[in-house]
Amino acid sequence: MIAVTDLSKHYAVPSRKGGRKHLRALDRVSFEIREREILGIVGESGCGKSTLGKAMLRLVEPTSGHVVYQGKDLIKLPSGELQALRTDLQMVFQDPYSSLNPRMRVGEVLGEVLWVHGTRGKEEKDKRVSGLLDMVGLSQDHARRFPHEFSGGQRQRIGIARALAVSPKFLVLDEPVSSLDVSIQAQILSLLTDLKSRLSLTYLFISHDLAVISMLADRVAVMYLGRFVESGPVREVFSSPLHPYTQALISAIPTLSDEPIAQKAKALGEPANPVDPPPGCPYHPRCPLAQGECRIEVPELRTHHENHTVSCHRV
Repeated sequence: MIAVTDLSKHYAVPSRKGGRKHLRALDRVSFEIREREILGIVGESGCGKSTLGKAMLRLVEPTSGHVVYQGKDLIKLPSGELQALRTDLQMVFQDPYSSLNPRMRVGEVLGEVLWVHGTRGKEEKDKRVSGLLDMVGLSQDHARRFPHEFSGGQRQRIGIARALAVSPKFLVLDEPVSSLDVSIQAQILSLLTDLKSRLSLTYLFISHDLAVISMLADRVAVMYLGRFVESGPVREVFSSPLHPYTQALISAIPTLSDEPIAQKAKALGEPANPVDPPPGCPYHPRCPLAQGECRIEVPELRTHHENHTVSCHRV
């Protein structure tokens, strides 16, 4: 459905010694998403997960790379053609409060999306708004309320309804349940699963919660300092993680069982500075398996078994 090739996003930051350096939020990321698939993106805060989702949809302009959808490279499209494809490609943001205009009632928030994309008649617009609210488990009366009158879970439902207003085919879900308590998380995840089935949607699901990814996603990609270090089918990656960083993340998942989820591993120290990353493998300062080659040469993402890829010299 979507093919991403060598997508990069660099930010210029001031240097203490004068001049500027570049923070590589994304560094030549490549992957594909199949139709009606859920691809999960996981990693620590600051690894580039949200930047990836926004760069794909050009909510932030990538430094380089290609995002091909329906034979068209979104990165090269002029604004008019890109606007026409916005109805197919939508995003649900992490913070359901700051992404909603506090001065607009919910009906106006949803109606504005419909107006921008060509729905002008009031009767048709009101009918569509009522249908959207019903689709995400809210009532028609909620259209007259302001965002601050809702709970976090309800605001996230409104954010989902806004994304669905133009009948998209692909959704980027940026940590959609991270700010919600566990019981509300379960409701939102159930809603997203139901909507995917009913509307034949495709998801890029961004999260730092590996337990959520293991339940929801078909495939998972693990990010570290702006790059993929491992990717593959969820069951295979979680049962047999290859990269030491993936092993450390999975080992940290809370469990009530006495049996470890995967081989115990531990990441040493703190993540490297993305403005001044270490030479060689970016993970080697924290890796208990690092050897000489790891400190010199950046490992490429290679296929280990069928669709399971890993970027590590020691595998």
